[in-house]
Amino acid sequence: MFVTIPSKNMLEFNLSNEKLILFSAKAPQVKTMIDYFITELKKDSDYVVAVRNYITDDRTLLSFHKGDIIRLQKMEGLEEGEAVNDQVCHTP
Repeated sequence: MFVTIPSKNMLEFNLSNEKLILFSAKAPQVKTMIDYFITELKKDSDYVVAVRNYITDDRTLLSFHKGDIIRLQKMEGLEEGEAVNDQVCHTP
């Protein structure tokens, strides 16, 4: 999920499968609050927010859309992963 302000009093919420448009005189404050919530969600969390779409026909892989909130789960037999050049590596 991410939020934009297309015009002065308009908020556009881009969700997984839809867009939601709200009107508020406090649109900038609402956007700031939502952005803060997403930032805090990312800190020391088991959740990540997708930064782009990834669609696959491989049933062993996860498909997702930009803005989706994804819960990370530990896999038995793998140690902690690490990000290397924007790629996630797991060691058996």
